[in-house]
Amino acid sequence: MVLVGTVLSMVAAGIFFISLSYIVDAFMKTTILKERRFRNVGITGTEFLDYFESITLDLVKKDRPSITSYLGHPIRVSAIHDCFNDFMFVKSQKGSLVRTKSVVAILTKDVTPVPVHSHNDYWRQLPLFDAIAHGAVSVEADVWNIRIPQKGKKYGELDNSQEYSLAVGHNDNYLDHEYLNLESLYTAPLLNMLNEVNVEHDGNGKKNGIFFDAPEQTLFFYIDFKSDYNKLTYRLLMEKYLQGLREKEYLTYYDLEQDKIVWNQVTVILTGNYPKDLGVLDGGQDKRGYFKDAKRYVFLDALMHDLSSSVIDNSTSITASSSYHQVLRSCNLPVAETDKERVSSCFRKVVTDCHSHNVKTRIWGAPTWPKDFSMDLLRLQWEAQSDFINLDNLSDIYSF
Repeated sequence: MVLVGTVLSMVAAGIFFISLSYIVDAFMKTTILKERRFRNVGITGTEFLDYFESITLDLVKKDRPSITSYLGHPIRVSAIHDCFNDFMFVKSQKGSLVRTKSVVAILTKDVTPVPVHSHNDYWRQLPLFDAIAHGAVSVEADVWNIRIPQKGKKYGELDNSQEYSLAVGHNDNYLDHEYLNLESLYTAPLLNMLNEVNVEHDGNGKKNGIFFDAPEQTLFFYIDFKSDYNKLTYRLLMEKYLQGLREKEYLTYYDLEQDKIVWNQVTVILTGNYPKDLGVLDGGQDKRGYFKDAKRYVFLDALMHDLSSSVIDNSTSITASSSYHQVLRSCNLPVAETDKERVSSCFRKVVTDCHSHNVKTRIWGAPTWPKDFSMDLLRLQWEAQSDFINLDNLSDIYSF
């Protein structure tokens, strides 16, 4: 393998200049990776991601077989994602990892949480990780319930949630239930990161969240139901994918006995084709919750432009979303409206109405071209005090 160049790297006592060959050598050797020497590089957030990606891409160009040799398997999601995920969550580390060396520290130390929603987050090179490294406090995953082929079994009635997967993707033509699923891309990394920063938690007080400098900040996790059979999707979500986060008490929930929200590190918002029947959401009509613990662990995304008819009751919705066109139509404006004053007035009206009901807001589907007009619309949403600025390009954060 040809190794060239020098970059800023580190040793345990500090940061020094050493040749790229030593870094790559460390990167490719499992014994060095287990020591997590990359964790001491001294850069965080998007700067660290750029650094990691550049090294991985350089390796792919020069010696792709070395990547698969290091991973021990063919590339599953992408070279960058597989290497990052494998390296960051090394299972064979010795001793407990201190919070300052955690994945959370590497990705979000010196990163300010911002009211941004990472739209279609799963399209990014590093889903979830890219978003929080930019400070986005909200991410989104589209999910489809997919039957996992079982050897010797016929396709028939639903009998075991483990026979199904929630695959993540924009449409059902390009799904990969094995590697691109809700667990591998989101719930497992979230659980790992939260466990790292709470390893010393004594059970008293709030646990730490995934933003190093703002541990009290919750992550809003939008799960967009795409499949027709939404009861199955919900069952899978509750019994399979959120189980670890729930058992560790990382999920925000509505206390059905005390009629109040208890905020925690991850707040799950259902959007799209989710079930609206409280009997389904709570596993029955006894108001004891799906797990019979008097807690509801999910919230339903209402409609900004039709709030009154989309909110079931005051316990179900803390957010509302609508498309740009839906918002404009609710103000009797044409979808091609270019008068910024009229658009601004409409945004303020709809956002204010939602806020009067203690509901946070997000407008999606705004024009992305021309760029100047697109940025103007984002600024108008910000000025209207919309709670989540919906972004496809996270670098637009720096334009505010």
